[in-house]
Amino acid sequence: MTPPATTKVLIIGGYGTFGLRLVRLLADHPGMTVFVAGRSEHKAFRAVSGIRGATILVPTALDRSQPIDHPPVDVVVDAVGPFQRYGPATDHVIEFCERAGVAYIDLSDDPAFCAHMVARADGSPVTVATGWSTYAAVTGAAVHALGGSEPPVVGIVPSPRLPMGRAVIASVLDSAGKEIGPDGAKGLTRTIRRTVAPPGSKPMRNLLFSNVPTPDTVLVDPRTTAWTAPQPEVLHRLLIVMARLRGWRLLPPLRWFLGLIHRVQAVVQIGEPRGGLFVEVGDRRFDLIGEGDTGPSVPATPAAALIRALHAGETFPPGLLRPGADFPLSRLTPLWDEIGIDYGIRQRSEHLYADTLGLSFGGGAMDSLPEPIADLHTGGTFTGRATVERGRNPLGRIVASVLGFPKAGEHDLRVSITTDGRGVEHWSRVYAGREMFSTQERGAGRATGLITERFGPFAVHLAISAEGDRLVYRSRGWSFLNIPLPRMLAPGGEVFEFIDSQGRFNFHVDMRAPGFGRLVRYQGYLSREPEAG
Repeated sequence: MTPPATTKVLIIGGYGTFGLRLVRLLADHPGMTVFVAGRSEHKAFRAVSGIRGATILVPTALDRSQPIDHPPVDVVVDAVGPFQRYGPATDHVIEFCERAGVAYIDLSDDPAFCAHMVARADGSPVTVATGWSTYAAVTGAAVHALGGSEPPVVGIVPSPRLPMGRAVIASVLDSAGKEIGPDGAKGLTRTIRRTVAPPGSKPMRNLLFSNVPTPDTVLVDPRTTAWTAPQPEVLHRLLIVMARLRGWRLLPPLRWFLGLIHRVQAVVQIGEPRGGLFVEVGDRRFDLIGEGDTGPSVPATPAAALIRALHAGETFPPGLLRPGADFPLSRLTPLWDEIGIDYGIRQRSEHLYADTLGLSFGGGAMDSLPEPIADLHTGGTFTGRATVERGRNPLGRIVASVLGFPKAGEHDLRVSITTDGRGVEHWSRVYAGREMFSTQERGAGRATGLITERFGPFAVHLAISAEGDRLVYRSRGWSFLNIPLPRMLAPGGEVFEFIDSQGRFNFHVDMRAPGFGRLVRYQGYLSREPEAG
């Protein structure tokens, strides 16, 4: 398809939190003109002054609350929230699109607004893409890709390093303590824990999520339950308490606290500099993580992908454009690859490591590992050699002995891996006649999405990722007799598996603990023991 001579895009709210992200995603397209609109032409000019690319950016003064009078364009994006305040009396944007015969897109995450637009799309002469943000365009595309007939569960982790705009916070506060589901659930009062972990990528920490309303129930599946995990968790827990008090009518509407909450979250930016989401349908799951500054761009990617398609000469029929069914995940992944978003699908497997590493769109993450590494994790008996070093701290030496780590020196090594009927792997490591025993199993509760390795009464919760030709382990927490211990005191260090120049499985474990220094470092190789006979 040959791109048109020009594509004119009007983005209302173009210098807002997500509108400006969309502008940046469209900034380098020859033949495209983007009108960056808002009430203040000066603010629009300042916002785009540092953006470079082939796209022509035009700062524009426009008030969304009034009937729209603007020169002809090809597509209009409404990125002005909070959409909870809009209704039939403020349909100025869709009315303009229908008069001009141009495509309509909005970034609404409000179920009521999207339901109104779904009704409006019935019989509309133009393409209508409502809820075209993370909820429900991304989550809906993921649900469609996962298939299955079970009720979807979706959750979003906003990046703590990008302060949320007042409109975003207002949309969350409006649902606090109100009934948001057919089962009578009240917003921000129910909780779950999840670990967002795209296959082969470094997982996020296990996070607390609370329930929120989303347009997925209107656009994707009415049975959808949706969750969000704002950080830091201590402030999130405070918000949950306030929502419960509001539900019992012991507090006024939480919107009264909008200004205070907006200021606090802008200052208290604690947590991993990453944003992410998960989508679950039955035993299949989609995960996505955006590192650093890429995470906050995810909500703008569906609109960017649709506008790029229109610019490339594609056409879409009039009426509602549904996430997933009409605009699948494959439309979004090229853009995610371009900006460095990690994503993938996993399906529950009987094999522990295959379950944890999951499936990517190009095949299984286990399949991407070098054969000796993948082979070891299928189980069996292996032999080899290991070099062991103990730390210098006397207390560290005691801890290492209690945990069963081998003594310093060069040792013959024999490793046996078996799996019981519950799917728990039993690892026996014998160094020079002394056995070190542990079990590995799927993490539960706070460790969901991780692998839990148990050494007697101690348990370490591990995030595992395939990174190039290595399998890398990272400690995400620990416990004693299933009682969580402070993460700041958790043992950690550099732990990975790789292949040496002779094609053998190699391991490198450098275990350290705060206050004790190095507990033990052991490294060596293993080969599968030949079968008898």
